[in-house]
Amino acid sequence: MYIFRKSTPTDKAELEKLFKENFGLFAINNGALNPTKNRYWIAEYNNKIVAATGILPIKKSEYNGYEITWTCTNIKHRKKGLIVTMLQKAEAELPQDHKPLYCSCWRLKDNKEINLSSVMKHLGMHCLIKERMKFKYPHNRSCSECIYAQEGCYCYCDLYIKER
Repeated sequence: MYIFRKSTPTDKAELEKLFKENFGLFAINNGALNPTKNRYWIAEYNNKIVAATGILPIKKSEYNGYEITWTCTNIKHRKKGLIVTMLQKAEAELPQDHKPLYCSCWRLKDNKEINLSSVMKHLGMHCLIKERMKFKYPHNRSCSECIYAQEGCYCYCDLYIKER
């Protein structure tokens, strides 16, 4: 059985492990662990963190709206609806201010759809800008720390939006 709760400072080590499994050092080097208190909704299974996601407030977002951030699941626990459940909980906590919800979603070069395609569809989000950014190894510092980094690899960042 999964338990859903907000993150605490004592979750930092487990969150770091989960982020490294999914993003390499990219998330760590880009502030995903600062702060951790109440920043993420997490899913626990047998007292271990197996999934995490969060929504940044407008003042910390790159956009004029809220931003889904650092969303990932341990590979053994994917396709169980954990991220959708947590994002629904996180969205329910947002003020009723009609500001949009954004998500920058990664898409590897050989994938036609983003990694979170079913989650975005379930939440009623749609693609606003396809290929907003392209990360190409080894010319980008971020890619050199990515778990997918290999010769000839690149990925895109597509921007999704939900009007609220």
